[in-house]
Amino acid sequence: MRRALARLLLLALIALPVAPATAERVAGTRFERLSTTDTLGRSITFYLSDSATAKPLALVIQGSGCNALFRPLAGGAMSAIGYHNVFRSVGEERYRVLAVEKPGARSTAEAPVGGQAEDCPKAFLEEHTVERWAAALVAALAAARNANVVGEQTLAIGHSEGGVLAARLARLDPKLSHAALLASPGPDPVEELIRWNEARKRPRAETEAMIARIRSTPDSIADFALGHPHRRWSGFLAADPAADLLASSAKVFAAHGEADANWPIYAHETLVARLGRGGRDVVALRLAGADHSLNAPGQRPPDGMIEVFRRIIAWAAVR
Repeated sequence: MRRALARLLLLALIALPVAPATAERVAGTRFERLSTTDTLGRSITFYLSDSATAKPLALVIQGSGCNALFRPLAGGAMSAIGYHNVFRSVGEERYRVLAVEKPGARSTAEAPVGGQAEDCPKAFLEEHTVERWAAALVAALAAARNANVVGEQTLAIGHSEGGVLAARLARLDPKLSHAALLASPGPDPVEELIRWNEARKRPRAETEAMIARIRSTPDSIADFALGHPHRRWSGFLAADPAADLLASSAKVFAAHGEADANWPIYAHETLVARLGRGGRDVVALRLAGADHSLNAPGQRPPDGMIEVFRRIIAWAAVR
């Protein structure tokens, strides 16, 4: 009997939520830095907006590149790089905003280098695949839920390649209730890439040959195409956000600019169509004249994104 009671006590302790690591304030910001360990044994750094009370969680997933999420300013303060801080401001304290540092990303002391990967650390080139990035995000979500977060809703917003991960998380994490894909690749990334190149007067055959080279060395970090290694491309070209979303119960929001020069509007059209054929409702915004950052002609960044964030917040508030 005593052994049985001891075993039950041990099982109860194992089932208790794991307390999050001690938070460290990011100087000059409204974010705290924390860390956790993912299923691959990596230490994952993530950031949560501060809050005196428990609130629902909103994960904002950045687009391509290896830049750190914060950079130093004079006097020791830090500045947020990316849309996580924009969403925090627009959200007006409705959410605890979560942002996750990509494994292998540049340090906060290094200057930003844009969205391509030629100047990224070797560790980043090795780590940045759909599956490994998803594992880091899943771990951060689990840890963040133990850090003064409440409510049944978890919102994931992914911009550009981040949209692919928002869709993947919808399938992997049943607690994720809302997924918003902004200027994201769609369900047919090979055809989307071909069309993107055709808009730049590159023949279809040329892009097909490039894709064949990627597939011939799918794990290479030495061979690059359009600014990214084959290792990155091989996973993202195989991803299907529509299939991931259809395998989930998450509500879906999708927005894309008609003048997006980074990824064709065709991606948005096919995503919305596939979800519709699968019987899923989707709030779809096709933004006339808008670019990859969702800015319409005459708007200054991040005005277009702010407008879309407001739409997302209103959409997620509807029960």
